[in-house]
Amino acid sequence: ARWACTPPRPATATVPGDIALVEAFAFPDQVFLKWEAPLTNVDGSLIKDISGFKVYRSEQKVGEECENCDENRKLYANVDYQKPTNAVVTGREITYTDKNVSPGNSYSYAVSTYNLQGREGEQSPEVTVPLDDFPPPPDGLKEQSDRDGVALEWDSPPRPAGIRSYRIYRGETDSL
Repeated sequence: ARWACTPPRPATATVPGDIALVEAFAFPDQVFLKWEAPLTNVDGSLIKDISGFKVYRSEQKVGEECENCDENRKLYANVDYQKPTNAVVTGREITYTDKNVSPGNSYSYAVSTYNLQGREGEQSPEVTVPLDDFPPPPDGLKEQSDRDGVALEWDSPPRPAGIRSYRIYRGETDSL
């Protein structure tokens, strides 16, 4: 058999496509980030080699102007796509939880994808999450129950911006 020799061809330098949208959900003690893995590389080819995601974060006090926000944003976490230890991967959807947050601060996040060759796509558009200080608990909690259920009534605590919603916790015993 004869082998034909051809000059070596350079490997295609594919770069993962961008993450279009990162959603953020804030709670007093944690922030959930959710995004979808991109389907294509920058050149339009299908991604077959996603290795993981880089989560970038910056922090400042709520209400402060952010000077050089992009420069202050640092690599904060790495999420392994195949064996995540700090996130939940469901198909193409990734949910990352940041538990290192404090009320009174505002956090800005961006996420990028990188492939098995270590090539990193562009960072997603930034999403900012302000964590206001904890509101005081409601006063005068009253309960009235009958066979149809339980009715709760309370007085809203004073708060300059108002309170949008309440969380009600229920247990099987008298103490929570």
